[in-house]
Amino acid sequence: NAPGEPTLGGPYFLPDGQHFLFAGGASGSTVYVASLDGKGGRKILLDEKNRYARFVAAPDRKRSGVPGYLLYLAAGSVLMWRPFDPDKLEFAGDAIQIAEGVDEFSASPSGVVVWLGIGRALSQATWLDDKGKPLGPVGTPEELRGDLALSPDGKRVAVSRRQSDRWDVWTLDLERGGFSRLTSGGVHSAFPVSSRRGSRVF
Repeated sequence: NAPGEPTLGGPYFLPDGQHFLFAGGASGSTVYVASLDGKGGRKILLDEKNRYARFVAAPDRKRSGVPGYLLYLAAGSVLMWRPFDPDKLEFAGDAIQIAEGVDEFSASPSGVVVWLGIGRALSQATWLDDKGKPLGPVGTPEELRGDLALSPDGKRVAVSRRQSDRWDVWTLDLERGGFSRLTSGGVHSAFPVSSRRGSRVF
C-alpha cells in the first residue's frame, strides 16, 4: 500500500479457490470477503477492530451441521471462533472466545488451534513427519510471523520475515535452507498465500 491508501493484507482463500478473505479499511481492521473475478464486489464480514481471519472446515460437519468456522482476532488480540458457511458467505452462529493476548494463530484440518502470545521471539522452521516428530531444522532461527505458504512441489515456502524493523515476504528454499526476498519498499508486507499451482505468491 502506498502512503495514504487503505491498508490491505492477510489474504486467505476459501475452499472453492475463488473467494478469499482479506483485511482492509483505514487501519486494516475490517475483514472482507471477495471473489477473484470481481463479481459482487466485496462484502464486510467483520467490522472494525477485527483482523487476520482464517477459515477452518468443521471436522464433525455431519454431526454438528456446521460447514466450518472462522478464526479471527477481535479487539486486536482476542482470538475468536465463529461458525461460518463458505458457500453462503455468512456466519451460522455466535462467536466464542478462545484466548486473549494473541499475536498469531493457526489451525489444523482436524480443528486443533495453536497460537502465539504477544511478544517478539525467533522462530525455527522445522520439518515434521506425519506423526509430528521433528526431522530437522530448515534455515536459521528468524523473526517470522503468520502462516507459512508452502509451494505445491514442496521445495520452497513463502514467509513473513522481519529485518531492520520492517516486514517483507521472503521465500525459504527447503532443500538448501537459504532465504530470497520477494518484496521491498517503504511499506510492510506480510501473510503470503501461494496460488494452487505455485506460480504466484499473494
